[in-house]
Amino acid sequence: MKKAVTILFVLFFMCGGFLQAQAIKSIAVKSGIIWATQKWDYKDIDLDYSSEYRTGFHIGVSAEFLQHKYFSILTELGYTQKGYKIELPIVNPGQPEGNLGTMVLKYRFSYVYLSPMFKIRKEFGGFVPYVFIGPRLDYQLDYPSDLFHEGSAGQFNDFIFGMTYGLGLEYMFGSFGVGLIFQHQYDFTLVYHQEPAEGNNTGLDIKNNAFVLDLGVKFYFGKE
Repeated sequence: MKKAVTILFVLFFMCGGFLQAQAIKSIAVKSGIIWATQKWDYKDIDLDYSSEYRTGFHIGVSAEFLQHKYFSILTELGYTQKGYKIELPIVNPGQPEGNLGTMVLKYRFSYVYLSPMFKIRKEFGGFVPYVFIGPRLDYQLDYPSDLFHEGSAGQFNDFIFGMTYGLGLEYMFGSFGVGLIFQHQYDFTLVYHQEPAEGNNTGLDIKNNAFVLDLGVKFYFGKE
């Protein structure tokens, strides 16, 4: 895990170094709530595994480059909690069905990520609406051990490739800015892949899907 986190930090600062000639426009810190779920696709059986969105914690730090009026490049490093929740019926053979209620289970998958993004912005006085999009690389820090046995570890993808896109609204005052940011983190890579095999293994693919709402604080270089 330490090696992977180190790699992400190195990539973050390499991106910054590559764009240093264009000068750093701003740095920002943001934190908020993530709504995440997973799609479980069983291969050999027709099972409707209906999961719901669970809330988690998200934090990110970003550097913005290119001193252009409308366009810029973001390099963001962050931590996010994904996963899902599911509501299951309570089963007790000694009682009639329908009187036992349900229980809600929540499962968390934690990641650090790196995402370089292209940003388009427009200033209206102190207000700055903007949109952004770019690729994203996640590294899995942990998964729920009570849901997967130790032998399943080899089926997880440590690195997950995806895309981040969204929009934001910022208010600028002097060298600072505050704002709200909404983003969708879509994955191309599976979280988990297991081929069907004889016995109880039906084969399974799992993919993440998440939405994030953040409050951000930004500092602009060269502004007064």
